[in-house]
Amino acid sequence: MIATEDIYWVAGFLEGEGSFTRSRNGGMRITTAQANESWQPIMRLHRLFGGSLYRRPPNKQWAK
Repeated sequence: MIATEDIYWVAGFLEGEGSFTRSRNGGMRITTAQANESWQPIMRLHRLFGGSLYRRPPNKQWAK
């Protein structure tokens, strides 16, 4: 069972860093991205809910 404090943290994190999408077949997806180098929040989400993690290379256009 997820602790109440974790639910509050997840809600706040996803409000600021996440997005919720629905596919054509009705499936739901929660996506989050972080621009900094800290993986701690992402790993915390993964520990709580599981799922898949992907690392994208930085966009050089934005890095200028």
